[in-house]
Amino acid sequence: MLHADYWPFIITNSSVIDRYLSIIPAEAAVSASNNIGAHLSHRKEIYVIPFGMATSEYIVLYGEKDIMVQSVNLQKYNIIIGDKKNNFYLYRQKPKTLNVGP
Repeated sequence: MLHADYWPFIITNSSVIDRYLSIIPAEAAVSASNNIGAHLSHRKEIYVIPFGMATSEYIVLYGEKDIMVQSVNLQKYNIIIGDKKNNFYLYRQKPKTLNVGP
């Protein structure tokens, strides 16, 4: 059972993670890692990655492999927090620009 996919993921640095999550506005749509989603489940719009990664205002990755971190579209999202030590990454969608004609 030790190597089962459903082995519990334990957050050992919860005060740091809670502080990071407090940055996200309550009304914002979020796409988050499954292992941090419970901390965000009270939201109206919450998605488990990879769902919502192209449309959510924020992306929260916690305890993910590097390949998932590298899959975030940096053309569309700015990194707000990149805490490699705690394996926590927070991204916010870049503001949409208006094309103004000549």
